[in-house]
Amino acid sequence: MQSSKQPSEVRNLYRATRHRQFRAWAMPTGVDPDDLQEWYENLNFGQLEEGLSEFDPRRFSPQLDPLVQMLRQMARKGRRDSERMMIEEMARPQYVVK
Repeated sequence: MQSSKQPSEVRNLYRATRHRQFRAWAMPTGVDPDDLQEWYENLNFGQLEEGLSEFDPRRFSPQLDPLVQMLRQMARKGRRDSERMMIEEMARPQYVVK
């Protein structure tokens, strides 16, 4: 069976998959590098008996992922917008209908 995609497209998809597979995990904000193993071992995603895979400090990158930076900026902007709208709403007169 032959793929309907062009070989160059298949290669690009394969490269993207490999990149995702080996992507380093971002260092969590507020966690000291010396405490990283303890933080990792205390993670619990609802697993009962089984733990996570064995801790490997090489998986973590101290550099902030550009996607994480963008999401944080969007969240901060959204919060500022929400606070601004709340202040504007509080400044409007309130009418009570009897």
